[in-house]
Amino acid sequence: MHGAITAARIGREGDALRGIDQAMTMARALPEASAHLWTLFGVANTEICAVSVQVDLRKSGGALDVASAVDPDAVPSVDRRSRLWLELSRAYALQRDWLGSLGALRTGAAISEESMRSHPPARSLASDLVTHGGRLNDRESQALATRLGVTA
Repeated sequence: MHGAITAARIGREGDALRGIDQAMTMARALPEASAHLWTLFGVANTEICAVSVQVDLRKSGGALDVASAVDPDAVPSVDRRSRLWLELSRAYALQRDWLGSLGALRTGAAISEESMRSHPPARSLASDLVTHGGRLNDRESQALATRLGVTA
């Protein structure tokens, strides 16, 4: 999974998609709903990584499609569950859908504000929402940025 994300970040789409497909094959071979105690390796975590791969490849539509299949309640980690919403926020931001981005980031913060405060991409998005979100989102964007410790 980490190799897939790294490949996506450097623009190696084929390697990224192949890596996430291999990880998903391995995860699906495990007993249903299992997740490794330390790494959380399992289907749900692999699905979240698949969303990250799509976002890192700058394929927002693909990220939203992949995310629609994820069951957030199946994710055994609060941090990973909030990360799913952060990735959705990133996908919406790629589309310049500031309302969608704000909603997803707020959901991630509601799940774990601590996680969102500690993830640089969440803080960066909060700042971007204040700057680019427009008047419709202004009050909520400012409030979220403040909650996440971002001074805009």
